[in-house]
Amino acid sequence: MSETFSHVLTPVITIDASNSIRFYPNPIVREMTVDFRWNNASSLSAMIYDRQGRIVARFSDIRSGRAVDLSILPAGSYVIRFQDKRGSQVYSSVFMKR
Repeated sequence: MSETFSHVLTPVITIDASNSIRFYPNPIVREMTVDFRWNNASSLSAMIYDRQGRIVARFSDIRSGRAVDLSILPAGSYVIRFQDKRGSQVYSSVFMKR
């Protein structure tokens, strides 16, 4: 019996020549890696929302190229919102957790 796999593509979002962000893999099993260049920021923060709009996780000091442990989340779909240190929204996207 074969298994069916699905993948959601998470593109590199390029805002301009000096600002881009991406996270992978999607769907996530345990960890998500975040790569970014954002106005010379050394780190970003993130809030994760469930389908009902409730904040289910918060992360601060996310460094580019480092993994974020999402093993605490049950399987499902979520929205992640990245912010810079000033609290300005950088990027929002949907991801799946297995």
